[in-house]
Amino acid sequence: YPGEQRNDNDHNDTVDESSEKIVNKNLQDFRDRWVSLSKEKQYERAHSSLGLLGAFMYAIGYHDRNPGPTSPSAWFVTMALQDAKVAQSMSERHAKEAKV
Repeated sequence: YPGEQRNDNDHNDTVDESSEKIVNKNLQDFRDRWVSLSKEKQYERAHSSLGLLGAFMYAIGYHDRNPGPTSPSAWFVTMALQDAKVAQSMSERHAKEAKV
């Protein structure tokens, strides 16, 4: 029930802290993998271009045919949360259509 509280607060805090540590570890691992890949592929040069292309494709109604993400930032966050198992699993196409 909304607002329900249990008397065993110590146990719940421990479980929440453990879950938070696992999620944080997964997010840090995701970040480290992508930072390494970004440096290797020089992604920082493409981020703005991908964002502009995604916005343009969305504005003219072709975002569902664009192989790139509508918003690179939103796509990246969606992938990170899915990788950490804290977001709803969705198709790659839906993830690429995520908007900020």
